[in-house]
Amino acid sequence: MSNTGEDPSRSVRVGRYPGGTGVRRFGWLFPAVVVVLGAVATAVIILLLRNYANEKNYQRLLLAQLEAQGHRYSALKWQAISEEGLSSSLREEEQVTDDQLTGLSKQLVQADPNSSATLRVIRAFETYDSAKDEEFRHSKQVKSIRPRP
Repeated sequence: MSNTGEDPSRSVRVGRYPGGTGVRRFGWLFPAVVVVLGAVATAVIILLLRNYANEKNYQRLLLAQLEAQGHRYSALKWQAISEEGLSSSLREEEQVTDDQLTGLSKQLVQADPNSSATLRVIRAFETYDSAKDEEFRHSKQVKSIRPRP
């Protein structure tokens, strides 16, 4: 017991605020800030991943459309072979298909211009395109050489 006869555990300490120290009053603030920042960071990461996935899906769509137009060219080639040359309607379809392929290849480059995979696809497309043009030039020559019966 102290000199005053009071219980020492009940004595009031000098300099102590009734509401506690600043650390005790705002002790909840740090964990709350961490949780909020963690939620914001998670949301940003999710949005970035979604954007990346959307870009890749768009590129897959462009590649599928390029492939479909390549198949269309093949069908036109076989039709020209069966007709022993290019008719005017086949020539028009060939031009439309060629324009679509060119547009798709430009879109693919715009979607991912620095990708080595994109550059390989474009090189393959250019090789295919020049070979296809040669085939159709040959088909035009065959039709002009061999008149239909």
